[in-house]
Amino acid sequence: MKVQIGKLKVNFLVIYVILLVLMFSIIFSLMFLFHVSHLKILFGGFSILLLIVLAFYWMDSKSFHNNLGRIRRTYYTLYLIVMAIGVITSNLDFKNWKLLTEISALVVFIDLAVFLCPNILKIWSTEFKYEDEVREALIESKQMILKSAKKAENFSKVIQETVVSFDNKPLPQSRDEYVNQLSEYLKLYSDTFGIALTIFIFDPPINEEDKQNKIRSQITKMSIRHAINFSTIEEDKTSMIKSFSYGETIILKEEKLISIPYFGNYYSMIVTLEAGDVAVDGIDASYISNLLYIFDWYMVDLEEDDE
Repeated sequence: MKVQIGKLKVNFLVIYVILLVLMFSIIFSLMFLFHVSHLKILFGGFSILLLIVLAFYWMDSKSFHNNLGRIRRTYYTLYLIVMAIGVITSNLDFKNWKLLTEISALVVFIDLAVFLCPNILKIWSTEFKYEDEVREALIESKQMILKSAKKAENFSKVIQETVVSFDNKPLPQSRDEYVNQLSEYLKLYSDTFGIALTIFIFDPPINEEDKQNKIRSQITKMSIRHAINFSTIEEDKTSMIKSFSYGETIILKEEKLISIPYFGNYYSMIVTLEAGDVAVDGIDASYISNLLYIFDWYMVDLEEDDE
């Protein structure tokens, strides 16, 4: 497992060992060089840990709850390590069971009061619920439902305006005219939500090999346009190319960037949707995909009318 630090990927085990060495160095330095008592180190270390946890909670409470199990395990592991160091260095006497009981009770109390922070809804069965987590989940669900409803409403409006939008428009005579008309039509939907829409267009492939080569070329353009460093592993690129060739929508950045392949009667393309004020999701991809089909059908009908 590797951890991303800026542009550098470092093995987690290396970071883990460095942190352990640093922790033990600080503890032993405080105990033997500065003669700080074991209990002061214990309470000082826990105070720092609690401040870090509090900052993490305020910055991202959702991630805090998602990683709460790991946080609690880390908390209890550090407690046991510090207690073990106290016993090994003879700074903690196991015979002093009263002190050990008081410290352990305090540690458990902090866990219940800070990490779990329960609302006891049923006293006798002691059911616990995370108030903040439930509240945030409800608010998030409500917002998602509202956004989905607004997107559906906007899509219906675009469908209703389709005939008017296509009325008296000439058949595009070039690729640029085609892209301009298509972009204008798709933006009836995307502009409402501040979604930046980009069309990577190419000629219809003559066979499967040609299709994959052209898709590969468009992926290179997408990486430049959206400043994405696609995987340098050839297997991953091949998998992406195959997904596009099968007409599968690919999420490039969660809630931020989605790519939609389309192979039409006149041109093939990959359309990217980049989030602005509102996150982009599969609903947007589905609606844009439908509009691509509608526009292509319009082109076919218009050509037949001209004939």
